[in-house]
Amino acid sequence: MNSTRSSFISLPISFISLKAFNKALLIFSSVLRKTMNESANEVTRVVQSDLKEITKNMLALKAHRQARLTALKILVEGQLLHNEYGIRDSMKRALSIDDMKSQERQLQELQNQLNTLNYSLREVDEVAVKRSEECAAQVAEHQKQMAELMAVLQANNLSYDEFAKYLDEKSRNARDEVAEELAKVQAEEEKWCQACAKLKEAMKDAAENM
Repeated sequence: MNSTRSSFISLPISFISLKAFNKALLIFSSVLRKTMNESANEVTRVVQSDLKEITKNMLALKAHRQARLTALKILVEGQLLHNEYGIRDSMKRALSIDDMKSQERQLQELQNQLNTLNYSLREVDEVAVKRSEECAAQVAEHQKQMAELMAVLQANNLSYDEFAKYLDEKSRNARDEVAEELAKVQAEEEKWCQACAKLKEAMKDAAENM
């Protein structure tokens, strides 16, 4: 069993996966998907709200122009304007060329805003789909690595729990070794600091006695 376990030292880094790592990755994937969905939904909501407002303004402006054109037609035909046409008093005068040009500019500006919002909405959808595909690829890769790891464990007649315990012990031992080495370095550093302090003091005394 010891020889079998020692063989795990040569396993690829991708196989060093504990249950905690597996669970953390799944949680991360879930949180990432939820965050992406919430962000995409919020952006979509804002864009759709702006889109609705711009569309309403465009329709109102077009209706306003149509009403003026209707009023002009009635006036040209020599008929009287009545309230049933839904024409406001401010709309009973004929449109000037400048008024027509101004309304055309407003319509074009609103159309440009509408096109921009439609493009932004498509861009958000594309980003969301791309991120979702990336997450799915990461999860698939992790599942593939886990399947390979389980195949190796099964070939060595070891359970995942035994492997996780072995890795945990190995990691703990490595941390202990690093802590011991760090303590030695700190002790050596302390000795050098003391030696430097003594040397500095000796040089000071020598300078005073000269």
